[in-house]
Amino acid sequence: MLTWYAQERYHPFSLKHQDQSPNRPGVLMIHGFTGTPDELRPTAQIAFDAGCDIEVIGIPGMGADIGRFLEVRGDDWMASVMERWDAFTTRYRRRVLLGYSLGAALAINAAVSRPPDELVLYAPLVRLADPKAVALPVAKLVLRELTPFTGMDFSQPATKRFFENTMPGLDVDDLETQRAIREDYVLPTRLLNDCRLIGREAGRLARHITVPTTIIQGRPDDVVGHHNARWLADNLGGQVSYHEVAGNHLIPFDSVRSWSEVQPIVERLFARISGGTTG
Repeated sequence: MLTWYAQERYHPFSLKHQDQSPNRPGVLMIHGFTGTPDELRPTAQIAFDAGCDIEVIGIPGMGADIGRFLEVRGDDWMASVMERWDAFTTRYRRRVLLGYSLGAALAINAAVSRPPDELVLYAPLVRLADPKAVALPVAKLVLRELTPFTGMDFSQPATKRFFENTMPGLDVDDLETQRAIREDYVLPTRLLNDCRLIGREAGRLARHITVPTTIIQGRPDDVVGHHNARWLADNLGGQVSYHEVAGNHLIPFDSVRSWSEVQPIVERLFARISGGTTG
């Protein structure tokens, strides 16, 4: 799996126009937990085509940096995003911050420290949907690691669709690939708890977000809970445009059915941003 994530598509990337227009919006994008910059590529292309410059960053220990996954902590994620966002804001007069899931929670934290001109949140994490998540502070001391794919049945169509959507090209019929997914994918419970804490802090800071914010949320979402996204929309301190579509947590992926609803929302959003209007 380390070799798989070494592919160029899973590295951070940028899309920049050749001119130096001082009013061109810059968009910094942050992917989700255990995800990669590639999951935001369809959104990045839409924003670029609309006239924005794009930078899609990687979260430490994920994507092409997966070799450090077991070494990093939530503090490393936060520090990296803060550093990248601080540097990014010096390069553009008009700045947009976009995050997906954990990336959305990190974006909220960064936006309070250094407000963007607009904030865009895909399936934002403020609480984990699973009620058992409240036990993570204790669970991480008792059960240090999870192997979530142990016993996975790769003959099931739903399993095949999941990997086709999230890791296109991965041969899940290959026995060695199946073994690696079942046995090598280890998830420290402390990192799940770090996700919970970062999301909780994002929720606490919500009222301090006064910039225009767009939320795009799938329903039902058994990862972050669509009802939690509704709560966030009601508790942000500024203008909110909330869009809920039939789907699930994978809404930024252009390979899932809900993308047909998400795509026009994103196209209208960045056409407006690039046009210099608000509201």
